[in-house]
Amino acid sequence: MGANYLCRICDIEFSKLQTWKHHQEHVHENPSPLMKKILIVGGGYAGVGVLNTIQKQFQDNVDVSIFIVSENNFFLHTSMLPELSTGTIEPRHIATPIRNFCKRARFYQAKVTHIDLDKKSVSINTESGNTKLEYDYLIIAAGTKTGFFGNENLKKYSVTIKSLQDASIIRNQIIKQLELADQQEISKQAQLLSFVIVGGGFSGVETTGEINEFIHESAEKYYRNIESDSIRVSLIVARDHILPEIGNLGRYAAKSLEKSGVNIIYNTKVTDADISQVFLSGDNSLHYSMLIWAGGNESQDFVQSLDVEHDKSGRLIVDKYLRLSKYPNVFALGDCAYILDSQNQPYPPTAQHAIREAKIVSKNLISSVHGSKKFTIFDYSSKGSMAKIGKRDGVAKMLGVNLTGFAAWFVWKQYYLSTLPVMEKRIRVGLDWFVDLFFPRDITKLN
Repeated sequence: MGANYLCRICDIEFSKLQTWKHHQEHVHENPSPLMKKILIVGGGYAGVGVLNTIQKQFQDNVDVSIFIVSENNFFLHTSMLPELSTGTIEPRHIATPIRNFCKRARFYQAKVTHIDLDKKSVSINTESGNTKLEYDYLIIAAGTKTGFFGNENLKKYSVTIKSLQDASIIRNQIIKQLELADQQEISKQAQLLSFVIVGGGFSGVETTGEINEFIHESAEKYYRNIESDSIRVSLIVARDHILPEIGNLGRYAAKSLEKSGVNIIYNTKVTDADISQVFLSGDNSLHYSMLIWAGGNESQDFVQSLDVEHDKSGRLIVDKYLRLSKYPNVFALGDCAYILDSQNQPYPPTAQHAIREAKIVSKNLISSVHGSKKFTIFDYSSKGSMAKIGKRDGVAKMLGVNLTGFAAWFVWKQYYLSTLPVMEKRIRVGLDWFVDLFFPRDITKLN
């Protein structure tokens, strides 16, 4: 068995032989009535953060069983999806198998369909069928899904930027449009090279900067029949500015994008779409060859269906200890939770906050399991926000200091590299970035 002792039935490990023997006796031979079941729903920053902490705490406690459920079998570093959509980094380099983390926990790759808070059970759907998992403590870290405000046409005709598949679709479609345009007369190229991105937040702005740079760079190096003036990249924003999270730095980001050729359309909402046009407020419309939607998120269906308090976007309202008020054995954190700060303002749904929330939930969960009433309040001051808006260009607000250009770009790189969960991935991504400094991005279209 090596250094660790494996229970092949539960697929979990113990660091001590004696603990493994106790597990066999009290779980499989003569189940203990004292057994506490902890169930984590979600495999993102929040869910994996809780998992890593409580596994260490309960490593040799046979009275605690830990389970984690995620629809994907990997943890995805979503902040790097814009770079993935242009081939700057490779897909597997920002995806880490959740089983890598599961030393003391059992993993289920499954879709959650229903949570019964009163019966303390979670219904899941796997490829082999439906089943229910019971729990004593539940951690809901389910993230969000893309919201289209009920518009089925936007959902049908746009591409989102939430998954590995989304990023791959975007990259292939860009290359396809470049190939088609290169074979056309100049007068017909603009129709094939009109890219529209909706959303002025981090995801929309970073995606815009990445694909604009990729398209222009590729056209200049590989598609010599394409006129640069035929390339049209437009960013549609509902407000009069972009990146509201970083204040006045949004102006720098806007100027930088516009200087690189991006057309930013302010104070405009998307009302509808068809196969080739996006319809805007004010009875205007815009032709597109590719529509990317980064216009908002909403809670998962099973989260919205819970009979508890929600905010207007369906997020779970929690108390200062990150618990549901009517169910103190249920914690919620990450993008699916609505958490108020000391100024009565909601914390932003960012990776930085999810990581910190995971630490507090872990502390309070451990206290609950041990029967302690000593809980920690979640009170966190953001260390800053940042956005990468182009090659060697970015904006960052760190500890009250504003950074722009190369300095902000460098800080962005260092921070997000440090948040990758394992050293192997940090090395691989670091090498991807190093290569990108000296060579143009690849235009191989992968089906």
